[in-house]
Amino acid sequence: MRLFAAVIRYIEVRGVYFTYGQNMATDFLAQEPGHSVARVRTLVMSVILARNHGDLAKARLLAEECLALARELDDTLSAASTLTFMASLSLLENDPQQAIALDKEAIVYARSRAEREPRALYIALFNWGIATVRWAIINRPSPFLRKHCQTFNARVTLHSTAAF
Repeated sequence: MRLFAAVIRYIEVRGVYFTYGQNMATDFLAQEPGHSVARVRTLVMSVILARNHGDLAKARLLAEECLALARELDDTLSAASTLTFMASLSLLENDPQQAIALDKEAIVYARSRAEREPRALYIALFNWGIATVRWAIINRPSPFLRKHCQTFNARVTLHSTAAF
């Protein structure tokens, strides 16, 4: 399982070998059929792979299994992460109301367990912030946000062209 986690992280970052990664995930999940934290973590990475590969239906099915198992095992970090992944799937499926509901659920869930697992609350709040900004930029850009995004883009362009 540790090897799988390392390889999947490489595949996720590089954006290559998705089919290989998905096949590897399927094999590992078949080897770990029970209720274990290793299965939950493998499911989390499988959700990310499927989402990044554009297989939203498969990602949703894996996420639902992952969430149920993470809650059963009281794995707060994986449960909160999975809720935020499900929210991102909802955004990709153009369902912002569902995304908002899932992000709120992730925040409430993580906050109720923040003393034991503070990283879960950080992940839930961070992902909610990213989703909110992304959705606002795409669908309802305010003049303030548009101005600052243009300024940022100009700086990035200036710095990247200055290097050449």
